Amino acid sequence: AQLLLSAKVLTTNASRKIFNTIGMWVPAAATIALGFVDANSADLAVILLTVAVGTNSATFLGGFVNHIDLSPNFAGTLMGITNCAANCMSIIAPLVVGVIVTDTTNPNQWRLIFYVVAFYYFIGNLLFITLGSTKLQPWNEPVKRDTDHERIKFQVVVDDLELKQSKLESS
Repeated sequence: AQLLLSAKVLTTNASRKIFNTIGMWVPAAATIALGFVDANSADLAVILLTVAVGTNSATFLGGFVNHIDLSPNFAGTLMGITNCAANCMSIIAPLVVGVIVTDTTNPNQWRLIFYVVAFYYFIGNLLFITLGSTKLQPWNEPVKRDTDHERIKFQVVVDDLELKQSKLESS
């Protein structure tokens, strides 16, 4: 990705979206295909799973690094928020499978699971393509303290104290 950016072949925005699409839609297609693999074709199932997981790593060059594009100062916080959401899905996924798959030998029930997974891959990336941005966000810069304001406020308090002292001394 960086090579394409350095050579000015792609813009940052295009690069993030292309790599995220590879990392989301190729696994979606492999997951759908996995639903049609015969039980006797274990090798093909392993190949499809390898393709799905392997190409999913392209999201590291897309949506994951996009946190730095949006806000270098808060990229860690953004990553924490998105990882929290992803981990919540990891907790929910087996529960959904447990509800849908009542007979583990029924390929139609597993096919539905693979469709649901592919749907989330597809919609997640579609949202990133349509709503995603690489523009630095205005909230990236932390609020700066107005030290002059603090100094002025302190000076007013000191001046007020001196004024009160001089009034006490004169009376």
